[in-house]
Amino acid sequence: MMTLFGVFGLRFTTGHLIWAAVLTPACIALFLPPRPLWIGITSAVVIALAAVATIRGRRLTGWVAAVFSWRRRHRNGPDLPSEPAVGATVLPGDHVAVRWQDDYLVSAIELVPRPFTPTVIVGGQAYTDDVVDTRLVEKLVTADACRRGATTAF
Repeated sequence: MMTLFGVFGLRFTTGHLIWAAVLTPACIALFLPPRPLWIGITSAVVIALAAVATIRGRRLTGWVAAVFSWRRRHRNGPDLPSEPAVGATVLPGDHVAVRWQDDYLVSAIELVPRPFTPTVIVGGQAYTDDVVDTRLVEKLVTADACRRGATTAF
């Protein structure tokens, strides 16, 4: 949990400091007498603080951008998933699918890595549980080719 002082901070970047250096004198010049000078000084201090002060690591401009991006992301619900392609060959329980797209064989392989699964190297070969079994892909291609009536040469 953050303390009250841990929420606030200062960040100095060239771009924001240049904007503050340009706008601060302009605010003071805009409110020279006969207008009340305290309004110009107050607005100059607010602009200078807005240029360097951060709340939870973001400046005022960053919070405005975050709110607008959040609103844009949450304006519409996510798109519905597409229907599965007709003619795909899939074995149940496996994360591999193949199908022919015109003259090309298209395969979809879902890689689901398990974190902290060790890979052991013995005699120059790597052994791990996170592998794609190419024999499964070969069986799917053979099954799809037999279904289509084509011959395969493996």
